Amino acid sequence: MKKSSKIIRLLCAGAGVAMSLVAATTTVQAADVKVVPGTTCGASASGTTGLTAFFTALVNVSGQPATVNCPLLRDVHDTITGLVDLDVVVSSSSSVSCTAVSVSSFNGILRSVNGTTAPNSNVIDFGAGLFFSGEVSNGTGTLTRGSTNAVLCTLPASSTIQAIRYDE
Repeated sequence: MKKSSKIIRLLCAGAGVAMSLVAATTTVQAADVKVVPGTTCGASASGTTGLTAFFTALVNVSGQPATVNCPLLRDVHDTITGLVDLDVVVSSSSSVSCTAVSVSSFNGILRSVNGTTAPNSNVIDFGAGLFFSGEVSNGTGTLTRGSTNAVLCTLPASSTIQAIRYDE
């Protein structure tokens, strides 16, 4: 009982720090900022065990690293900007690495960008303005819609994805 209380206090404190960091990393933004909970992520391979939801965080309670897939809801706007900023908020004593990807409607990778935290760092900041619209030219000078975006992370044992903040 004591151990679970300690874990709850630790995760709640981590969530508060994570939300503070998300607010602190805000840069000049477009009009559509979203913050989604870590529980939107799930195992990227069948048979992966040891991932559990704790409030809004996804926690790796196994003794092994786990690869998780975090889909990002995409709006289709009249003006196509795509993702212009992306931060992944984590809680880990080890490095966490993530890859942000844009996938075509035909499951081809349009673009990928890697990011890693230093040990005991809480945010993978993919930066502003480095991202991609996820739109593909159809050869006539116009853009086709239908691509999707996701973040794939290798989550070390006893680590947590708290939230993902992105701006379109």
